[in-house]
Amino acid sequence: MSVTRWIILGLCFAANVWGAETPRHNFEVHVFDRKVIVNSPPTFRVGMSVLIENKTLITLVGKIQKQNGEVLSFVSIAPDTQKTVPLNISEKEKAVFIPLAPSFQEIELNIGQSTYEIPPKR
Repeated sequence: MSVTRWIILGLCFAANVWGAETPRHNFEVHVFDRKVIVNSPPTFRVGMSVLIENKTLITLVGKIQKQNGEVLSFVSIAPDTQKTVPLNISEKEKAVFIPLAPSFQEIELNIGQSTYEIPPKR
């Protein structure tokens, strides 16, 4: 094989390896003006966290709580920034993110649901 073919094969392999999606181990919550997109981890892990990204034009204020009502954390996130919050729950517990300002519906953090949108895309 010529050197050119080796270079092309090497570039194709490198693009495939670097372009591969890495598995998520934490939640990612992307808050927009009219929707929220959640990327969830495939399985439960001790020490998970929630990365909340504010894509609105105003400061986002919200709270993360267990479904039983116990508040885990309050957050205040400036526009176009993000914050990571530890998620201290057990495998059998569920957590929710509740945007308080701007107000929005409660967002369940569902493990193993890949990517989902609130409200659902029509």
